[in-house]
Amino acid sequence: MVVQNWHKILELRVLGGFFDGQVITFGPHLNCLVGGRGAGKTSIIELIRFALDAYPADLPARRKLEQHLTGILGNGKVRLTVETAGGQQYVVQRSLGDRAPRVSDRAGNPLALDLAGGLNFGVVIVGQSELESMAEMPAAQLALIDGKCPSFPFIKNEIRTCLNELAENRTALSGLIEECQALSERLAILPDIKERLQALAGDQLDHLLQRQRHRERERMFFDQLMRTVKQQLQQDKRRLAASQPEPVWDETAAPNQDILARALEISRETETAVRQLVSQAVVLQEKLLQQLANLMAGLAERHRAQEREDDRIQAGLPVKGLGEAVQERNRLTGLLLELERLVDRLAQKEQAQAVLLEQRQQIKHRLQQLQYNLYEQRLRVCQEYNNLLQPEIQVNLRQAGNTDKYREFLAAALSKSGMHYNRLTEQIVCRLSPGELAEILRHRDDRYLEQCCGIDKDRAQRLAGFLAAQLTPADLLALEDIWLEDLVEIRLQDGAAYKTLETLSKGQKCTAVLPLLLLEDYRPLLIDQPEDHLDNAYIFHTVVPALKKVKAGRQMIFATHNPNIPVNGEAENNLVLAADGCRGRVALQGDLSHPPVKDALNLLLEGGPEALKGRLVRYEY
Repeated sequence: MVVQNWHKILELRVLGGFFDGQVITFGPHLNCLVGGRGAGKTSIIELIRFALDAYPADLPARRKLEQHLTGILGNGKVRLTVETAGGQQYVVQRSLGDRAPRVSDRAGNPLALDLAGGLNFGVVIVGQSELESMAEMPAAQLALIDGKCPSFPFIKNEIRTCLNELAENRTALSGLIEECQALSERLAILPDIKERLQALAGDQLDHLLQRQRHRERERMFFDQLMRTVKQQLQQDKRRLAASQPEPVWDETAAPNQDILARALEISRETETAVRQLVSQAVVLQEKLLQQLANLMAGLAERHRAQEREDDRIQAGLPVKGLGEAVQERNRLTGLLLELERLVDRLAQKEQAQAVLLEQRQQIKHRLQQLQYNLYEQRLRVCQEYNNLLQPEIQVNLRQAGNTDKYREFLAAALSKSGMHYNRLTEQIVCRLSPGELAEILRHRDDRYLEQCCGIDKDRAQRLAGFLAAQLTPADLLALEDIWLEDLVEIRLQDGAAYKTLETLSKGQKCTAVLPLLLLEDYRPLLIDQPEDHLDNAYIFHTVVPALKKVKAGRQMIFATHNPNIPVNGEAENNLVLAADGCRGRVALQGDLSHPPVKDALNLLLEGGPEALKGRLVRYEY
């Protein structure tokens, strides 16, 4: 079924650079850029790419393309007029140095829209040699699938939000884990301190120690009580400061409007009553804080009197032996009290850690659901591709199958291990998820690592020991959070067997990837020299029929040297480019019914009438 509505690039205006002053118009169907070497075919495609910020995700590839653009645009700017599938027309402008394109309406009024979000104007651009490189880039292959998923931008935005939340959680949680570990290490001496104090036991000393402990615990009790009241007070004040959202119901003519209005009225009355109660609670809590402060002052006065009494008792104790014991007992008592405060602090940190772990599980649950929803959409697209392209081409999808980031993490972690880690990395990646490996390392479970990955006992112990010592809590959380993208697997039929992309020649790779591009889609398709690495027979028998079928419902802009595409593909708009070495221009434009255009195509693509006739004679046609 032909797409009824599709995005279109209508016009490109260039100010400055190689195409300074040119106004280039495009038709809604097949447009072919034709010209000699250096005429600017690639430059037009790159100007459109720049205007729409449609660069590949690969950073080195993007920089290379941006460098090319600098040479053809200089300090100029481009103005691109586009029409969405819904029929709305917009103007996209961008100058060299702009971080992002600027969108306005046809009258020039700026609009608060971005291309991927509000405008949602998608485009597929494949530059020169990019068709071959797409076969070697999993991200580019996945982008072909994602472009046909209607809710991909929204799901991807949700995933990005979750990953950002997970990163923030990871930073906070790793800090708490390290603090808890440090506190636990300091508290490791607590049993020994208690044992040494027990050895110095005595009635008087025990009595003094008990009185000191009681005072310390009383102070800790008041501190905890004050902290609890303050937290509740802050929570109630925030409750008063926040406004309670109400459900929106704007259908005043609803048949049951009276019940809905009464429900809203009761809700507002209840909210008012609640806020009054909370206000009363705030007053009571502030009064309670003042009362507690007074009681703490009284307690402090009593403690000072009790400490003076303890000093008098200690002064009356025998000095020989016992005095030294008291001194040691006092030292150990002070240390014990400090450690007991650390026990309380550790409990607070562990409680905060538990809260962050719960938040983490909630974020991960949302991520898993989003990942599954996205996988389901991608899988449906792959099935549509297979229905159209089989048996020649198969498109499969492996959920979370792209383990490149996982491998990179392990390679970096094991780079200083002194072990031959390439094979080890493959064994781990194939059999353990990042989360499973993180749990193994946290528990130093080298036996489970040995059983799961088929690694011998000695190597499993060395591997687990090295990674557990090398990776910080933050590293282990980062390992657990590695995002594994889905992996597209494209296979080309070769005889009775199917071959994967990595086993194919350059021409076969292009043969496998190009049909995925030449399918019905609402997004414009721009390809720079699709004939590279393809023979003319394939172009005539496969590419041209696809073009003639798809162009009825999709705009295509091809830069080409191959006559099959504009001539046999019956291009509605051929743009014949010319250049004088400094400036490029559109010399002719139109279809083959326009004699000057037909003559120009014959000359540029066939070598002229005599060359074409000469070949036909020699072929004996």
